[in-house]
Amino acid sequence: MKKFNGKTICSVLFGLSLLLITLPSCTKEDQAGGKLEILSIQPIAGTCGDIITIFVKNFKADFSSLQVNLNGNPVKVQGAVDDRIRILLEDGYESGQIEIINDGQTALSQQELTVIESKPITITGLSATQGFSGNDIIISGENFSSKPFENEVIFERQKWEVISASPTQLRVRIPFKINRRDKIQVKVKCQSAESEEEFWINTSAGSWNQFWNNRWHDGSPVESENFIVYSEASSQEMRQQIAEEAEVAYADIKTIINYEEGEFRFRSDYKTEQIHIMADFQQQNQAGLAYRDGLIIRAKDSPRFNGDEDRWHKVFQHEITHVVEFLLIGEFQHRQANTVWMREGFANYGARNHRIQTLNQLKNWQDLMRNVPGGGNPIEIRIWSDFPAVIINSNRTIEYYGFFELTVRYLLDPKGQGKTIDDLKAYFDDLGLGMPVEEAFLKHFEMDMEALQANWWTIMEEYLKE
Repeated sequence: MKKFNGKTICSVLFGLSLLLITLPSCTKEDQAGGKLEILSIQPIAGTCGDIITIFVKNFKADFSSLQVNLNGNPVKVQGAVDDRIRILLEDGYESGQIEIINDGQTALSQQELTVIESKPITITGLSATQGFSGNDIIISGENFSSKPFENEVIFERQKWEVISASPTQLRVRIPFKINRRDKIQVKVKCQSAESEEEFWINTSAGSWNQFWNNRWHDGSPVESENFIVYSEASSQEMRQQIAEEAEVAYADIKTIINYEEGEFRFRSDYKTEQIHIMADFQQQNQAGLAYRDGLIIRAKDSPRFNGDEDRWHKVFQHEITHVVEFLLIGEFQHRQANTVWMREGFANYGARNHRIQTLNQLKNWQDLMRNVPGGGNPIEIRIWSDFPAVIINSNRTIEYYGFFELTVRYLLDPKGQGKTIDDLKAYFDDLGLGMPVEEAFLKHFEMDMEALQANWWTIMEEYLKE
């Protein structure tokens, strides 16, 4: 066995130290595969709302270790892949260099990103201040985008379809809404403007057969004693079936409200006392909607029909009940005077859709809505915009309807408020005469609507204990 003396050991250690000194150090750049670099910026100029793409080298696509600055100020990262990063220019930025911090490395662009100040947009006028679903109107103004998709036209939180666009005009299509009034807002990237006047989606102006052109129906309706059924594509057999089912539902509703001859008030220009139905084959996303003297219902031979016959009948009778309410109120200019909670509650009541029956259902609803504005109290929903934004945006408004109906049922139940259907019809009569809804409610239900709202949970708990 070879022996090492002290001199030999010292020589070996000295040699090892020289080797360690001469080995290159392993830096962060080496571990990442090279030095982080910004290769280019495209486009090199932009305005607020634009997406800018930064092409990079040796970038680790990890959002947790990524920061992008413009002039030292953080910018919003929209996306990142192996060789590029997309950022959004927001309001308040100035021209300057781009800095990227990623996985312990920093890179600074050679080029400057030029930020161009965006021109404010204005709305100078509307071609009409009212219109019907499916019609087009022209919005005049300044500094719109010539690309239709870059212009957002918003009415009651809903985006309208932009048909064509120029810097001074937008042609937009009116969607299906029921007698809604609101100002029109236009957004172009970071700029926005609002019309001075309100626009009115006027479904009180007339009936479907007067206003729906061939895009909406084919002009071949089927008639029954009380209904006329149109469609754009549904079969004649389905139209006939819907007319027959409508007569059955209508007769049931008349029984529920103790109808007396002559109580329905059709307008004088409504030439035949028939309720119009649109058997919708493919036009609308909604399963059913009602307006002044008519309604729209999903045709059961439509590819959109889900086969749920029971739900279809409940929706159908619900919408016919809406029309009955409008006819009981009588004066068309006041037919939207009722509160949303009462209108939708009465429509479910007329459809015999008494969904909420137990105290446990009420408590589950209270728990579910605990963190939602209003806490799920249905009496807060007097106009459509009273629904919390989170409920509208997630299409959950229908969840309230069972509790709307519970309240109407309580008002008309001898074990509840003890009022009758005749009290409800008298309430509708006074709305038709222009009486404010709160005043009419107090008069006919002997209860202050504000007090009902404040005490609704307690009242319903007591009612459901019975």
